[in-house]
Amino acid sequence: MPENGTVEVTLPRSGEKCTVSLRRSEKARRCSLRVTDSVAELVLPLFMPEKEALSFLSSCLPWLETTLKKRRKRIASHRGGELSREYPARLDFAALNRVGTVFYTFLDVPGVGVRWDEGEGDRILVTGNVLSPEGVGAALERFVLREAEKFLPEKLEEAARLTGTTYETCAVRLQSSRWGSCSGKGTISLNAMLLFVPEECVHYVLIHELCHTRHMDHSASFWREVAKYVPEWKYLRSLLKRTPIPVLHRKKEN
Repeated sequence: MPENGTVEVTLPRSGEKCTVSLRRSEKARRCSLRVTDSVAELVLPLFMPEKEALSFLSSCLPWLETTLKKRRKRIASHRGGELSREYPARLDFAALNRVGTVFYTFLDVPGVGVRWDEGEGDRILVTGNVLSPEGVGAALERFVLREAEKFLPEKLEEAARLTGTTYETCAVRLQSSRWGSCSGKGTISLNAMLLFVPEECVHYVLIHELCHTRHMDHSASFWREVAKYVPEWKYLRSLLKRTPIPVLHRKKEN
């Protein structure tokens, strides 16, 4: 098998012919098959025998056919102006000023992992049993939570220094409704999905919760305190409501 090239395969259910790109990689430790848009690529270690690589590719053909079909539907739905119900194709971390294109790669393993591509800073790699919507959704949530835990506590500390306020601890969670909260004991909880809103909105949420350490209500005194540090808080609160948030974890349809 050449280092790079293509191979033509026949999809098992439809009988359709499909061309798969082949790429040998020094970093690869095992075979992997990935699909980007409607292009399939088989990545394999440098010295893997041709017979073994083609056997792996043959075992992945049902997954490849299903994935290509879903991708085509997604492209068609975008052209029709409808919302896609597939896995997210990109994640726009507005708070980090970083957008990642998501690549899904099937591996014959039970779990799913998500990470930034070390070689390509704008690529997010989802690898493993990507046939499982539950597994992919849970892995994406863990990934977002990890990123938020690296970003939000540091930003909260900066905002606390700005306002001269103190708090007990910072907890970062994935929440479905509230952007943040402050307990009577001084624990500030922040929603990891804040990564998907503009940084100025994140700053507003942090100031909002820190001001609750002085006013545990939404009285006129509280809002005057917020306005000291974020005069445009009304606009930012409105922007928060209008910012689209990606759906990471969809329930498997019957």
